[in-house]
Amino acid sequence: MLNLDLSKFNRDRQGIAASQAIAQDLQLAAQLQITGTPFFLAISSTNIEAVSGVDFERLESVLDQAIPK
Repeated sequence: MLNLDLSKFNRDRQGIAASQAIAQDLQLAAQLQITGTPFFLAISSTNIEAVSGVDFERLESVLDQAIPK
């Protein structure tokens, strides 16, 4: 059991601070070209490749190329 004060939780999530934090997160995501979740970065010695959203075939392909054999 969480013992969550549901009234306070709802007030807080609908408040200006939450709205500002969400706006900042969305702005950063746009700058980083993150278009969905989950989001992965496959980093190799020669490349950084981003995979956004649930495209597991692409993620597998990117990881196959990034991981030395």
